Amino acid sequence: MTAQRTLETRPVTQADLPFLRDLFVESRPGFDLLPPMVVDQQLLAQRWQYRLLHPAAVDEIVLLDGAPVGRVWTSVEDGRLHLLDLAVRAAHRRRGIARVVLGRLASTGLPIELQVWRENDAAIALYRSTGFVEVGHQGGGHLAMHRPASSSDLDRPVHESEAAR
Repeated sequence: MTAQRTLETRPVTQADLPFLRDLFVESRPGFDLLPPMVVDQQLLAQRWQYRLLHPAAVDEIVLLDGAPVGRVWTSVEDGRLHLLDLAVRAAHRRRGIARVVLGRLASTGLPIELQVWRENDAAIALYRSTGFVEVGHQGGGHLAMHRPASSSDLDRPVHESEAAR
């Protein structure tokens, strides 16, 4: 029998900024080759854009057994949940963490919209497998995806075999 792990979220704090910077670089191919100042500018630009376009957005750290393993940034507007950012550290990917987070978002009963980098095949496959469909192309090489409103059976415990590898 496998041990059940605890997956939870909490609001981002100032103390999380180094973790978020590392996650930002790790989740964007080629960003590890950029000068640190350029990375910092890109990270700051993302924060400003999200705060400007989605002032009520909720930025959270995803925790596995209390340790930060990812981020989820969402905004509810006009009866829709906008998934602005979902990222999991490379060492914790493909263990069901993002799927559980998506299930919890789906359990709000709101339709979900997101944009994903067109070259991010793993994320696109995850989104498709959880009920998202492509609804168009966005500028900057992104796909727009939508998941209709529904409750979800995706929210299931994260087990040692999935999350602790």
